[in-house]
Amino acid sequence: MTRAAGDAQSDHIFETLNALRGVAAMLVVLFHAAPLIGGVAPGGYLAVDLFFILSGFVIAHRYDRRLRSGFSWRGVLLARLIRFWPLLALSILLCAAKAVLAVIVFPGSALPLSEAAIILGATFLLLPYPSFGDLFPLNVPLWTLALEFYVSIAYAVLFPWLGPRVLWAGVVASGLCLAICVVGFGDNNIGTHVATALGGVARAVFGFLVGVGLCRSGIRWPLGPFVPVVALIVLACLPLAPDQRAGFDLAFVFVLAPLIVISGASAEPWGRFAAMAQYLGSLSFALYIVHSPIITGVDTLSQAFGLNAFALGLATLIALLVFSSMIVRFYDAPLRAYLRRQLAYSGVRWVESKITQ
Repeated sequence: MTRAAGDAQSDHIFETLNALRGVAAMLVVLFHAAPLIGGVAPGGYLAVDLFFILSGFVIAHRYDRRLRSGFSWRGVLLARLIRFWPLLALSILLCAAKAVLAVIVFPGSALPLSEAAIILGATFLLLPYPSFGDLFPLNVPLWTLALEFYVSIAYAVLFPWLGPRVLWAGVVASGLCLAICVVGFGDNNIGTHVATALGGVARAVFGFLVGVGLCRSGIRWPLGPFVPVVALIVLACLPLAPDQRAGFDLAFVFVLAPLIVISGASAEPWGRFAAMAQYLGSLSFALYIVHSPIITGVDTLSQAFGLNAFALGLATLIALLVFSSMIVRFYDAPLRAYLRRQLAYSGVRWVESKITQ
């Protein structure tokens, strides 16, 4: 295959995977909005494992061929920095606003602004600040993005040694560690806190490596574009008893999530669903990175002033979708395009994936 043909192949956009990414982001939002609207998606945290598999699949599809052809891991690093930092900076501003709001509403118990400033400085570097238990106390879901970022860079650095044996040895080792953690903690909602950080690392490494392996294997399971999306929604919304969660979560991570990704990569949407898939994929990263400070800020206002939590929660969810769309169109996409123009230099080709990472 020629280089041009190979690049064209790696430029292919999996629109159903875009739809899955957007739906997964919404399920995580619903899970975190439980204090306001109730437990609509009790298994929404499992969408994080799907994120990790999707990330490994898409990054391997995008970069495997290029890295074999001499593309440097530094190029991957710079592309990932441009993908992450604009929205990360915006989320930090939202976290700062939430910290100020908490001081105003609950002056006696709120986090001091000096401490919040230190936390936000670490957050800007995607470094945890575990003094309060949570790894990223002002924007808890950032632990997943930080791990996805570092695992993807490790993939690029270690690419020359990441052959089939090493890859699947990593899958087995991280999967065993993850299974032990899930059984020990009772479910797979782990990784946010210092006590469960090892489990979070195992989730990220296992999911990413499985995604890489699925991409390289070429396995496909064509069930149509709607089946994997509907399956993800149903599985995340199943009401299960606490003693059922560990077994179900392990089945999802080890079997169901990989099958959903394989099925999603096997069929492309058409017509209006294709446009919807593009929309969902475009807003997923923005929605994911900004939702937590907004939801927790709204929850603070609800508690402080005795507001109707459910109505406020529904309004917040709608506002989040609109806000995320505006962020992508007027802030994130233009700023990333500007940064690529400014930072591009001879010898570096920007090959950032069109699927939101």
